[in-house]
Amino acid sequence: MKKTISLLLALLLLLPAFAGCGESKENADAPASQAQAENNGQTTPDEETVPEETEEPDPFADRDYNGQSLRICTSTNVAAVTLGNSNLYIEGPEELTGDAAPDEVFQRNKYVEDLLNMKLDFTGVDLSFTDVEGYLHRYVATAADDYDLFINDMRGSCAASVKGGFLNRLNIGNFDFSAPWWYEDFMQDVSLIPDYQCVLAGDFFIDILRSSHILLVNKSLYTDLYGEDGPAALYDEVFEGKWTYDRFIEITEGSYADLNGNGKPDTSDRFGYAAFQNYGPMIPFVASANPGFIERGAEGITGVAMYNERALQLYDYIKRIFMSPNSGTLQVFKEDQEGAMRQFTEGRCMILGYQRLGSLEYALLRDMEADFGILPYPKLTEGDEYVTSAHDTSEIGLIPVTIAPDSLEFISAAVEVLSRETFKKVLPVYYDSSMKMKYTRDQTSARMLDLIHDNIGDSFPLAWGPALGDILVYGTYYVGMTDGREFTSVFKSQEKVVQKMLDKYIQSYRKIADQQADYWVD
Repeated sequence: MKKTISLLLALLLLLPAFAGCGESKENADAPASQAQAENNGQTTPDEETVPEETEEPDPFADRDYNGQSLRICTSTNVAAVTLGNSNLYIEGPEELTGDAAPDEVFQRNKYVEDLLNMKLDFTGVDLSFTDVEGYLHRYVATAADDYDLFINDMRGSCAASVKGGFLNRLNIGNFDFSAPWWYEDFMQDVSLIPDYQCVLAGDFFIDILRSSHILLVNKSLYTDLYGEDGPAALYDEVFEGKWTYDRFIEITEGSYADLNGNGKPDTSDRFGYAAFQNYGPMIPFVASANPGFIERGAEGITGVAMYNERALQLYDYIKRIFMSPNSGTLQVFKEDQEGAMRQFTEGRCMILGYQRLGSLEYALLRDMEADFGILPYPKLTEGDEYVTSAHDTSEIGLIPVTIAPDSLEFISAAVEVLSRETFKKVLPVYYDSSMKMKYTRDQTSARMLDLIHDNIGDSFPLAWGPALGDILVYGTYYVGMTDGREFTSVFKSQEKVVQKMLDKYIQSYRKIADQQADYWVD
């Protein structure tokens, strides 16, 4: 993603608005007040009251939508056991609960409703990731006007968008995409051409943040195996940019032990790395290596470009990580997501994969007695930047073309204010207070969260992989790894077909861009 400014920096910019326990405002402002008085030839009484600072006027303060409802179709599907669903932080609870973050969502919604004199009307749909594309296609095809905004899985939403069912965000007023509550890099990254971009991604769509991939490290086990200083040196390596595939493999392979002595990996053993499944856990490894999936020109994407030296190098690493008997993945845990988590929380796993930022809320992890820490996924080389992948089921926003055109000004204003207020009010509680203080064990882990958050990106292969025959991840790395073929043969067998599919989607998007060129709200 990489926002215009990082979330932490933005929160720091907000601190003056919440000041009240430190130096008094009178003392802080006194020198400036005295200087102004002297310039006017006046003296400043000791007990003079200094006027409070004023904020810039809210550009939406004079909007009145007469009780109009913003109709939001929101996902209630649980994508992962440890992650749960993000709707609690979108729709929020029906009443105050005593839990800080959900209650802040409740208050945000009420504030936005009162500010704009409007109502939020949520309808939840529980769709598997395989059903989202078809659901959206059918909705648009029937010209239904039931919803103003969809929030659902990125992979299905992007695939559905090629038929022109959603409005171009670039042609809509009220949105300020330069603001820190929007993920501008993310939205551009999942676009095929510069002139048509329908995906909305920002802080209101909090599932993007919650579904971002992380690794968990058992700090107590690390201390036992690698020294009394614990993982402090490992953390230093991460912050110094030295957390690479080679280092990851060195640690994980050196941590495995056949504790029951039966000569085969099972849940009684100690693993260096563990995760359930193989394909899902592979996604963040591929994305973090950033092998170069596509090429972009002045007019957008020009082609698939992932057959290169980096991609081949990554393929060898992936096989080594996932096919090693020292790695507890499909051969041990299969579909047992909670079993893999218990292997970690019970102290028989050094690094647990396929976790998300939202997993830090999971009760089994919070109740873990031993210390754990948070790591980004490794880099291919030290010279690279870290890349955090948001999962392909991350829930993004779309505005359907079936809305009444005269309602678009209201819709965009409401979504903009919801995004702004999420950034200002919800995330300081959820991200900074809840995740960093309640769900993590030390300040270094909090700093690690910032590193992970600020490097969310390279989302194109996850948004478009399924629509392009899964060649970008599944159809190359995973298929090649599981059936024994080499990367070259796997990729070359699909390259031309995928390029034709990509060209078709690009042409479709260009037609949509022309059709929506005049659809604009000032």
